Amino acid sequence: MKFPVKKGQIIYVEQSDMFINTSPNLSEYVVTSVNSRSFYAKRKDSQNDYKQRFDKKTGISDSIGGFIDEAYPDEETYNAKIEKIKKTAELKIYISKNINKLELEDLIKIEKYIKKIME
Repeated sequence: MKFPVKKGQIIYVEQSDMFINTSPNLSEYVVTSVNSRSFYAKRKDSQNDYKQRFDKKTGISDSIGGFIDEAYPDEETYNAKIEKIKKTAELKIYISKNINKLELEDLIKIEKYIKKIME
């Protein structure tokens, strides 16, 4: 299970477009029911009774129109994910810009490291 959920719990849901890279969009939801495979939640500020189904293992809801909604237990978990994505992108750019400046010995060390972690 991605994280434990119970009825009445506040969760945070990111809605993203599966085709377009959109900016982060986080909303508060209230868990309305939980069963063995999924949980249902509705947007906290919503006036309608629409309950969205989320898979308990992944925390994901495939919604209509090419959107993917992903649940998080709190804002800190979501923010940590976003920071990790940003840091990874920054490091990849930095490394690709500077790889040509490395000596052969350093490149051999990097090659060994990559082979070791890919086993």
